Amino acid sequence: MSDKAYDRGSSGHSDAAGGEPAAQSGDVAAPRSAAGDKVALNVLVLDDSFADYDAMRRALSRMDGFSATVTRARTLEEARLARSRADFHVVLIDFNLGTESGARFFEELGGRCGATIPILVTGLLDRRVQDIALEAGALAIVNKSDITPRLLEATIRSAMHTQRVERQLFGIITAMSGDRGT
Repeated sequence: MSDKAYDRGSSGHSDAAGGEPAAQSGDVAAPRSAAGDKVALNVLVLDDSFADYDAMRRALSRMDGFSATVTRARTLEEARLARSRADFHVVLIDFNLGTESGARFFEELGGRCGATIPILVTGLLDRRVQDIALEAGALAIVNKSDITPRLLEATIRSAMHTQRVERQLFGIITAMSGDRGT
């Protein structure tokens, strides 16, 4: 399969550089898919390695609870282009993108406070890399060599939960701060 191929199926994928963008999806609260009880999920994979992208795409297509549409970007520029064409629920971001760093993209997504769930997927288990990604806004970190459908699904669910709880806490803190000012 070519990395420029595009398929609009429930486990469809596109290439940000040459394929059509994935369907518009809106906010993190992913809709139920036509596939029954699976939740439709629009995922952007930012990785310069086709082999790593393909492993993630295959794992995403085999998740039990999500029906993922996957778009690939190889560079930060391709990821920006993909985001201008579609909304993504989740972005899986490699740390090393040739001469670029995926950490910059966490900040562009709004980090932990953005509408998209940013997850670091890396082969670098260096604590410094993890700290940089977490400080930039990653909600979770996955080791590339450990990727399975079950692990990706659990990581995505956990990151969704973390984001929802953090938003609720922020709302409570904001409301409490506003009450004091009146």
